[in-house]
Amino acid sequence: MIALYTPVQNGSAERRNRTLIDMTRSMLKLKNVPNTLRGEAMKTVTYIMNIFPKKKLDKIPEEVWMGRKQSAKHLRVFGSLCYKHVSDA
Repeated sequence: MIALYTPVQNGSAERRNRTLIDMTRSMLKLKNVPNTLRGEAMKTVTYIMNIFPKKKLDKIPEEVWMGRKQSAKHLRVFGSLCYKHVSDA
């Protein structure tokens, strides 16, 4: 017997989860980032998937949810070198 209301019962949820995991692994492998950043990579992948159009909606999920247009201009390459500014104050 399979438990009701689980991802096993929902093929599209299973496929989405698999896509998230595959994209996360690819990002970590491509940039040689340690596995300790897996959570950050997963959040990034989820964000990316939510700001690009879906066939089923013909719109961006963020646009449907928030009611405003979303831009991708602010995105940067995952795993890029960055610096944090620390003020002297």
